Amino acid sequence: MTQSTDAHDSLAAELVTEALEGIDKLLSPEELEVIRALVETELVATEEGRQLLRSCRPDPVVAESGDVPVSGRAPARKRGTKGA
Repeated sequence: MTQSTDAHDSLAAELVTEALEGIDKLLSPEELEVIRALVETELVATEEGRQLLRSCRPDPVVAESGDVPVSGRAPARKRGTKGA
C-alpha cells in the first residue's frame, strides 16, 4: 500500500457516498460506516483503486500548450525564434 493524496481521498469519499446512496435504509449506521471505510481504503491504497480514481477525475483544462493554439488564438512562438 502507498500513501494517498488529498485529491484521491476527497474523490474516493465522494464516489463512495454516491455509491452507497439508498443502501443506508438496508444497513445499520455501523455497518454502513464499515463498508464506507473499506471501500475508500481500497480506492486510495491499492494500485487498482488509484487507477479507478484517475479514470474518474475530470481531464485537466489546458489554456495553451507551446505547440497548439486553443480556440482561435495564434500559436505561441518558441522562445529564441523570430517569426519562425
